[in-house]
Amino acid sequence: MGKKNNVRFLWPILFGILVAVGFGGCSSGPSSSSLDVQGNHPAGWVTSTGGTHAAFALPDGSACTECHGDDLTGGIANVSCFLASRNGVECHANGPTF
Repeated sequence: MGKKNNVRFLWPILFGILVAVGFGGCSSGPSSSSLDVQGNHPAGWVTSTGGTHAAFALPDGSACTECHGDDLTGGIANVSCFLASRNGVECHANGPTF
């Protein structure tokens, strides 16, 4: 009988690696700490007294570009950083001031 190339024992290892990479991708990047489980900023994030929004966006808004686009006009979030207001919260119609 010839040798059989049995790689079935590798499937659990491969599956474990894929799961680790998948979960690792969800928690990487600076924006993950400012998002809820739906991918939205938590309630009060923009208007918090601690200045969470401003502190996160400074110094140059680069932490915002992953979701709001390189030019901050919407991106995958489809929410521009150039709105006059959104959901009753005043924004910066002339654009962010970094």
